[in-house]
Amino acid sequence: MQLYMSAPTWPPNPTTNRPKRSLSMCGSPRETTCANRRYSIAEQALTGALNRSEQQRSPEELQIRALQQASVALSARAQESRERAAKLKLSLAARDTAPDRYVALQQERWMEEKRHLAADRDVGMLTQRIAGLKADRENGQEEVENRGFPPALNNEARRGANLARFWDCSPTKTSFHLNLKCKLALDQSSSRRVTMSDVTPLRLRPSSVTPPLRRLTTN
Repeated sequence: MQLYMSAPTWPPNPTTNRPKRSLSMCGSPRETTCANRRYSIAEQALTGALNRSEQQRSPEELQIRALQQASVALSARAQESRERAAKLKLSLAARDTAPDRYVALQQERWMEEKRHLAADRDVGMLTQRIAGLKADRENGQEEVENRGFPPALNNEARRGANLARFWDCSPTKTSFHLNLKCKLALDQSSSRRVTMSDVTPLRLRPSSVTPPLRRLTTN
C-alpha cells in the first residue's frame, strides 16, 4: 500500500495579491483646479495690494516717478538721434552723393546732433533734480524720526526706539505676569525706606582665647 502526501496549501497573502496602484506625479484634476484657484486668488490679492500702494504714494514720490519716466523717454530719444546722426555721417561719406542731396543730409545730421545734445543736457538736469528730491525726502524722514530728541541723543534714541519696537513686534515675545501678592510685596519692599532704627546694632563676638592675666588669677 502506497501513501501519497500532497504539498501543504497556504492561504493567499493579501499583500502580495493586492493590485498595484499606479503612482502618478500629477494630482487629480480636482486638486489641480483647486490649486489654480488658490493661485488666482493670491495673484488678485497681490495686484490689489500693489494698486493700493500706488494710490497711497506721497506727492514727492509721484513727482520723482514722473521725472524718472521723463528721463527715460529723453534718454531713448537721445539714443535715436545719436544713431540717426551716425547713419547720416556714413551717407555723407559716399562720393556718389548728389550736391543737393549732400546739403540736405548735412542739415539733417546737424539737427539730429543738436537733438541728442539737448536731450542729454535735459537728462542730466533731471538726474540732478531727482537726486535732490530723494535727498530732501530722506532728510525729511530723518527729521520726523528724530523729532522730540536732543541732537546729541538722536542716534542713541533711534537705536533704542528701534530695539523697543523690535521687542514689541517680536514673534517670540512672552508675557510675564505677577500675581497680586507678589506685586504688593515687591511694591512694599521697594517703597520702604531703611532707617537707623532698622539696622541691628553691632555686637562684639566673645573671644575663644582666654587673656593671660585672667589665666594667672584663676591659677
